[in-house]
Amino acid sequence: MRSTGDVLLRHRAEILAAGVALSLGGLLIRMVEVASPWQVLFYRSGFLALGLLLYLGLRERGSPLANLRRAGLAGLLGGLAISFALAGFVWSVMHTTVANTLFILAASPFLAALLGRLTIGEAVPGRTWATMTLAGLGVAVMVHDGIALGHLPGLLAAFAATCGFATTTVVLRWRRDIDMTAMFLYGAILSALFGLAMTLDEGIVVPLADLGWCFLYGGPVLVFAFALITHGGRHVPAAEVTLLSLSEVALGPLWVWLLIDETPSTASLIGGALVLAAVLALIGAVNRPFRGRGPRPGPAPESRD
Repeated sequence: MRSTGDVLLRHRAEILAAGVALSLGGLLIRMVEVASPWQVLFYRSGFLALGLLLYLGLRERGSPLANLRRAGLAGLLGGLAISFALAGFVWSVMHTTVANTLFILAASPFLAALLGRLTIGEAVPGRTWATMTLAGLGVAVMVHDGIALGHLPGLLAAFAATCGFATTTVVLRWRRDIDMTAMFLYGAILSALFGLAMTLDEGIVVPLADLGWCFLYGGPVLVFAFALITHGGRHVPAAEVTLLSLSEVALGPLWVWLLIDETPSTASLIGGALVLAAVLALIGAVNRPFRGRGPRPGPAPESRD
């Protein structure tokens, strides 16, 4: 029988793998040549919704509506949070520097810790606070040259995205007794509709190559990442989920450097190393049993876990 530490390590590894998958997003966006950010949001989210429907259909033996019913109000709330995260990120990078956006997103573990404590009574060990602080320092080192004052609309959008990510992880923990894939499906649909509304003036026609990159990003990459977060996030504290997901920020510049020869700054490399050090330290840590007030995880059927 597996020990609690072994099970927790496996689920932390799932979240880390999701962060690695998400880190490919910057590279895939770089490959888009013509499509606007809102067109990318529309197609990426649309392909994500279709991919999640297919995934649920296979898992639920052809009836994805069963998962939607089980998710209930929590699924709708989490979906709204995810839509804020997906759309807020795009809006932010359009209205402020990428550095500003990433710097604010680095606060998501702290916000998730606070929300988790206030809403479901999820305590955060001191070592987790220490690793979150190290990761936040790493992000600050990565982006300090690009941080700029002003750009209030972009900063507010980044904060909305940060709140969305943090809320999503707390909802996963709140209803960790059920599979919450429906939450990400709702979020994909809402953000696709928002992207569509923002493209009314320019239309949705994009080159086939750009459509292909959006499919790769929204289909295989995001479906894989969100499936892992849905499963692992039920067993890993909310603050840790957001912290492990920061591997996306650390690894993103690396893929762009290796595959399209866009050389990152020394600060990006040093900061990324600090973030990864924090993530790996958390992966190897032995955590205390959960002591929250929320519902204990139920015995989910093996075919759905």
